[in-house]
Amino acid sequence: MTSTVPSHRILLAGEAMALFAARKEGTLAAATDFHESVAGAELNVAIGLRRLGQSPLFVTRLGSDVFASRIRHLLEQNELETDGLLTDTTASTGFMLKSRVQRGDPATAYFRAGSAASHLSPDDIDSIPFQSVCAIHLTGVLPALSDSCRWFCRDLAARAVVPGVCAFAAPARGRYFLSFDPNLRPSLWPNHRIMIRELRRLCASADLVLPGIGEAKQLVGTDDPHEAVSRFCKLGARAVILKCGPAGVYVRECDGAETWVPGFHVDHVLDTVGAGDGFAAGVLSALAEGKTFVQAAERGCAVGAIQTQSYSDNEGLPTTQQLDYFMKTHQRTVRKENQ
Repeated sequence: MTSTVPSHRILLAGEAMALFAARKEGTLAAATDFHESVAGAELNVAIGLRRLGQSPLFVTRLGSDVFASRIRHLLEQNELETDGLLTDTTASTGFMLKSRVQRGDPATAYFRAGSAASHLSPDDIDSIPFQSVCAIHLTGVLPALSDSCRWFCRDLAARAVVPGVCAFAAPARGRYFLSFDPNLRPSLWPNHRIMIRELRRLCASADLVLPGIGEAKQLVGTDDPHEAVSRFCKLGARAVILKCGPAGVYVRECDGAETWVPGFHVDHVLDTVGAGDGFAAGVLSALAEGKTFVQAAERGCAVGAIQTQSYSDNEGLPTTQQLDYFMKTHQRTVRKENQ
């Protein structure tokens, strides 16, 4: 079966922040020299999509400050449209710090409480240029920021595309294609109960869910891959691509069979931050080209692996030519017996 994401704009809504990444290894508290860039899960996916030939629409709120100017400049550098950027004169753009590590995940510190993006609300939906939007990608980060962001995500997920604007191969429930990456950030939520409730709600609304195996344990109560994909399907998801680390992913269309897709081997991981966003960009770009879910998962594995070779959250995301070269020259991983 081919995908259902058409070759039109993919809308991504989330927070963009200034990022200060330590240039040297060590604790974040001791870092004194930083490389400045821009980060944000949904923005990373948008940049990845653009480099792979898509024309995504990134929606957020920014303050009237220097960080906002830098974010706008980054979008322009990456040839991304800015018609989804809303300005908030009452709040500042968020920022974050990130350590550098030799292995594992770097430490991060966020300064985003009360940020402009946290003021997104259902009132902003009418300001979004939905013309030619046929797919929406959300993550679990945005609804964690505030009550208004949670209602914004609920309303956005429930919004139907205007009939006749786009043609879908086989849309679920008669609307646009909705993909959802849980992207758990427990520290951002008021409590664990609200986090699980809201993320399960979005999983149930999605045509495609992109959880990690650890996220599956929290959201559906198991880290057994086969049982996890079944439980996401029972929630209401139409398809699931379950990420199992560098080894690869399980793909299941909920009305069909389950398939294992191996990952790509890299000699040394520099930074894992942004790899999941790269994975999502790879998957969605392939679906927009009419690829199958299995083919999309393979591309996602490749883009995610490439992103681990960069300290930046998005500067290492590949062009189509770079992606093709990587997939031709890198070995696939081997699944262990207990996976």
